[in-house]
Amino acid sequence: MFDELIEDTKDLLEGFGVDILFWEKESSFDLIESARIIFQDKEDAFANPYELAVYFLEGMTSVFKEESIADNEAGFHTTNDGRLITSVIASQDGLQEEGLNLIQNAKGHQVVDVYQEVLQPLNLHCPTCACETEISTYDEVIEKREQYLVKLKEVLGKSD
Repeated sequence: MFDELIEDTKDLLEGFGVDILFWEKESSFDLIESARIIFQDKEDAFANPYELAVYFLEGMTSVFKEESIADNEAGFHTTNDGRLITSVIASQDGLQEEGLNLIQNAKGHQVVDVYQEVLQPLNLHCPTCACETEISTYDEVIEKREQYLVKLKEVLGKSD
């Protein structure tokens, strides 16, 4: 079952332009074995090729970051305990960018208000916090983004 999922994932990624050379790297073999262990441990860990594809792409991003850091070629955001975190990525709907823009333009007491009234209730330490996560569907993600923006605008006294 896992091998079939791997093949479907490879086909999916090939459609996005991921070359077969991706699968020939030693780090890719390690990622496949890691995914296999996770799958064996918890069979519903990867429900479809999309979930597994993202796992592989994020894994390769991590490998690339680690290699870049080791070669002293780059620096990346990390947590206080040294874990590399995923960079803030643009959302296709533009809602994340709008939220970050509102926060970046907050002045004076608004900064404290945003922290206390928007970020803290969501258990976020900063606008790009990735400390606590959960798996969400597309509709849940959009709803969270929209609610976040509504609350931000409310606190900052902004309207559409």
